[in-house]
Amino acid sequence: MLIFRLSDAAGCKYRINSDTANEVFIKNLKQFVPIPEIKNIYITVLSECYREQTKEIYEEKLKIIAQLKDYEKRLSHARDLLATQQIDASDYRDMKSDYGQ
Repeated sequence: MLIFRLSDAAGCKYRINSDTANEVFIKNLKQFVPIPEIKNIYITVLSECYREQTKEIYEEKLKIIAQLKDYEKRLSHARDLLATQQIDASDYRDMKSDYGQ
């Protein structure tokens, strides 16, 4: 049996059995279980709030992904130019360094 101890700076020595503490905690958590009849409303509201709160982060992520794809495309083109000897190795290295690789 574990004992859960609450104490503060004043030295309160209140102790409670961990099983009892868990039961009380679970009982209180059950207050927040959505009513089955309106579960879909909860899902909709929470989803909309989440999207609204993370909208800027998501848009920034899309910009970064687009930029990475553009860099990959440019580097691929530079490799093709190098492979077909339309540019020399030093030009390729310069292009590659421009894109942070």
